[in-house]
Order: sequence, then C-alpha cells, then structure tokens
Amino acid sequence: MKLPNGYGSVIKLAGKRRKPYSVRVSAGYRQRICIPNKREYYPIIEKYGMEYRKAKNDYVIYGDDSVLEQLNAVRCTYRLEFVRKYKYLEYFELSKDAYDYLAKYNRGEEIKEHTSRTSEPSFKDVYDAYIEFAKSLRKPPSEATLRSYKTGFNNWSDLHDLRFKSITTKQLQKCLTAHGDLSKGAVGRMLTILKRMYKFALANQLCDQDLSVFLFAEHTDERKFIHSTFTDDEISLLWKHSDEVAASVILILIYTGLRCSEFLQLRTENIHLDERYMIGGLKTDAGRNRIVPIHKSILPLIKRLYEPHNVFLYPNMKGKCYGYQRFRDLKWKVWMEKYGMNHYTHDARHTCATKLEDCGVSAFHRKLILGHTIRDITDGTYTHVSHKTLIEDIDKWL
Repeated sequence: MKLPNGYGSVIKLAGKRRKPYSVRVSAGYRQRICIPNKREYYPIIEKYGMEYRKAKNDYVIYGDDSVLEQLNAVRCTYRLEFVRKYKYLEYFELSKDAYDYLAKYNRGEEIKEHTSRTSEPSFKDVYDAYIEFAKSLRKPPSEATLRSYKTGFNNWSDLHDLRFKSITTKQLQKCLTAHGDLSKGAVGRMLTILKRMYKFALANQLCDQDLSVFLFAEHTDERKFIHSTFTDDEISLLWKHSDEVAASVILILIYTGLRCSEFLQLRTENIHLDERYMIGGLKTDAGRNRIVPIHKSILPLIKRLYEPHNVFLYPNMKGKCYGYQRFRDLKWKVWMEKYGMNHYTHDARHTCATKLEDCGVSAFHRKLILGHTIRDITDGTYTHVSHKTLIEDIDKWL
C-alpha cells in the first residue's frame, strides 16, 4: 500500500545488516547543478571537482546560489535538479517494527530518534554537562566537593575521549583496576563521580544502562608517606636566593603552611600587611577563610609580590588565578630542578607544621594556623584566638 505524501517511508538497506529496515522522513531538498560534458567546461569541472555521471553524460555538484553566480559570470550552461534529503530516524530487524515506529512518529508519540556515533557525547562531555547541571541547582555542591569530583574524573583519563554510550564494563573495570594502588578515598572519589554521571546520563537518555553497579573496586590499605620536610640547608639555600620570585614563593609556602591551591587563590584584598596577617584557606570548614599569620621574615617577600591592582597575590600572565596543575608542572617542577631539590608542593606545609611543633606552639594553635579540623567542642566552639596571638606563635620559628 502506498503511504501518504509526507508520511515517511521504510526502506530495506543493501548488504548484510543486523537491522536492514530503516525508517526515514523527508528533510527538504538540496540543489544539484548539472553541466554538460563539453571540452570548454573542463576547467570549471576541474575547479569545482565535479562528479561525472555516465548515464546522462554530464558532471554534477551540489551547490548553493554562490556557485551559480560564478557559473553565470563565465556564461556556463547548466541545469538544476532538486534532490530530496532524508533524515534517518531508526533501524529495525523486522519491517513490521519499522512501520509501527513510523506510525507512532506520525501520531506525534514520543519516540527515540537515531543518533549517529559522531554526535554522541564523550565521557568528558557528560562530565562537563553534569557539573554544569549540579552548579545550577538551588543547593549546588561546595567548592571542595567540586574539586573532589574533578580529582575523581581525572583518574578516568583513559576514557575521556571515548563515546560515553559505547564504553563497556570491561573498559571501566580496567581503568579502575589500574588505580588499585590508590587509597580507599581516592578510589571512592572515582566511583562517586562515575555513579553521578551515569545517573545524569540515564535521566537525559545519554546511555541505556548504569554500568557502575557492575564494577569491583580495589584499593591499598597501606598508607604511603611520600612527603618529606625541607631541610635546614635547603631553607638556607632558598634564603640566599630570596631575591628571586621562585625562592620567594617557596619560602612563603613554607612559612605560612598554606596549601598550594590556597596560596594561588590568595586575594590582595585579604592581605593585611600592616597587621601582618592574611585571610585565606580552602578545603574544610575549619580551614576556609581562616587567619593566616605572616612571619616577620617573609613580610618583605609578600610586599614584593603585592600589587594592589592585581586581584590575586600571585596571578598568571592574564591576571587570573593560577590553576594548581599548571602551576605544579610549569613552575614548581622547574623550580625544584633549578635549586636541586625534590619536593612536592605539600612538603612546604609539612615543614611548617613540623617547625611549629619543634618551637613549642600548642596543638590547638597549630590547627588554627594550618586550618585543621578541631574536634574538641570547647576549643572549636568557645575558644577564640586573636591574630596577634597567632603572629606571636609563628614568630617563635626563628
């Protein structure tokens, strides 16, 4: 039976296919330009790379009015044909299923349209879309939570460019197993962001199944102590080169105990040079926006970096906040090689904590300076310490 005009059609594709029956609908027309097979037109045919049609002994090209204008300018004879364009909706094994689908489409029922693999979102695309969605919620994730998501996502780097819908359980398990030497928390962050991505993808019909439920997680129970403090000789070497920006930044990290990311996000408006303290900090409630005393020795170093018109104390070349990984790769590693040292950025924080303990600073005050969580209700809730007291504590380190 002939289908009505504009209804669409079901065709059987050539070759051996698992789903040979295709549902397609009209998507308008495209213009085909036909030029006679004549010697005087060969330069034009070659210029536009036209295709020869043996059946009609002419050359054709699909083009718009701009091509026609150029042909008219050289007085080239041509003929126009209008070829129907089709949009392929879905493929089926049986013709009756294809016709049922076409009938639903014409009744306006909600159906799933065919999507080519090239237009499907990648693993990274789904992550970016989920983060954008999460930030739009009335109660968006905290900055600390977003950083946790980012860390977990980075560990799935082998899958970032793969089509999300096409990723298999085997690929996910292989990537997860490769990170089995990480801590329980690190592996947990990988699974957390993956589960959230699958939940988001299912809700938006970006995948058919949550594969995260089939994974087996492994982690190491051994705690790795990879950090080492800066030695007195290394600190002395840095002071000898304190006129250099590199040494200045390292010394500031050592003498403040700031996390590297906290230092990079220090705003000039929160630096009080006359009163010798700064407001900064991230990660935990105890560490966020805490008072960071400025040791008298590094005050000149901070003054040298301080520019009132800059938003950040140590901005990048564009005046924006330095990204941690970029700073680590382009700055810190270069500096370590320059001074013949081998330290992580977090070693500066370990050094500060160790020196404060050696100088007899109380555990409570050390936690305040470093931004560690204080679990004692009396100390954490009812005890308030002024910035002057913390400055006295930091200055005990000579």
